[in-house]
Amino acid sequence: MNARSPAAAPLAPLADAAVLGTMINAMAVKRGGGFFVPQGVEYGLLLAAGAAGLALTGPGRLAVDRALPVLRAHRLVYGVFAVALAVVLAALVLLVRD
Repeated sequence: MNARSPAAAPLAPLADAAVLGTMINAMAVKRGGGFFVPQGVEYGLLLAAGAAGLALTGPGRLAVDRALPVLRAHRLVYGVFAVALAVVLAALVLLVRD
């Protein structure tokens, strides 16, 4: 069962993109610490992979977009767009940060 609101299901890939972009930036900040704890990026990588997976697979069978054929038919396209948007915006943030 999905923890998100079914009414917000069409916006779910954008929420996943926000989490993915944040985790990309978090991993970039902790980049020099190696992979494992205490200064590693493994937890950020796990959260980023989960967000990307949710963006690509969709919000679930109880979501509103399951009843809307246009959204259901293009779920993977929206997910790929959301992941690409997250990567581009995270790279932009990394370029302009101090």
